[in-house]
Amino acid sequence: MNIGSLIVLLKLFEGQVSPTIGPPKPEEKNPQNVKLKPLCGAGHYAYKDPLTGLWSCLVIPKGR
Repeated sequence: MNIGSLIVLLKLFEGQVSPTIGPPKPEEKNPQNVKLKPLCGAGHYAYKDPLTGLWSCLVIPKGR
């Protein structure tokens, strides 16, 4: 019997565990200078700065 899943279910019903799955949605549509690779909006692409190691969403040159 897996008791670990039972503990998670009990915590879920108590409100200690969030029922959402996956990372939270970003507040910004095209974030700048973040540690993790962002999901960029239409017409933008993710770029990692080699000096700082931070990711930013940049506009695609000449559009797409």
